Amino acid sequence: MSDYKFLYNPAINQSFSGTVSNGVITLGSGSFDEGDVIYIPVSDTVGVYAYCTDETARTFQFDDEVYENVPSSVSTTTGLYWEIGDVIYDDVTSYRMLAAVNKAVFSETYEVYNTSIDYRLAVSVKRREFFTDTTNKSVRSLLLADRLIFIDTCKEVAYRVAFQDDEFDFFNNKFKSSLAFNIAKR
Repeated sequence: MSDYKFLYNPAINQSFSGTVSNGVITLGSGSFDEGDVIYIPVSDTVGVYAYCTDETARTFQFDDEVYENVPSSVSTTTGLYWEIGDVIYDDVTSYRMLAAVNKAVFSETYEVYNTSIDYRLAVSVKRREFFTDTTNKSVRSLLLADRLIFIDTCKEVAYRVAFQDDEFDFFNNKFKSSLAFNIAKR
């Protein structure tokens, strides 16, 4: 079984309330399993995806480099919840993250008025099948799915990802390529 998985099909309009400290959310109530993922919207521009590290203590870890400015307490009635069993694709042996840094400047003095970082996640280049009936191995199902989450069970982090577009040239249903996804930052 892979350490890297894609989850889909979340439960919507979930209520979560808890505290945040050092990249960890501790929820006040709820029943979870290790590896479950939650999303808590904090505002129109801030939200966080977090991975359950301890079901008894209801603690969820998040990548605070990607999901920044999370306040010390969170509460929502419009959260999302993915269970560890909601795997759509687990045929990933490695991944890499790419960051695009954009600085908007004005005038000849190059005064910075906006800085942003966009992230992408690329899963390993390998020979894959586009169409397949094998459980959790269908690239087609993965690319067409909505509300995808990528989890790294070793680092215990989760990222909301979205496939944008690409072309695949497959021969006898096989192709060799990486798969790239945009990472949602909120």
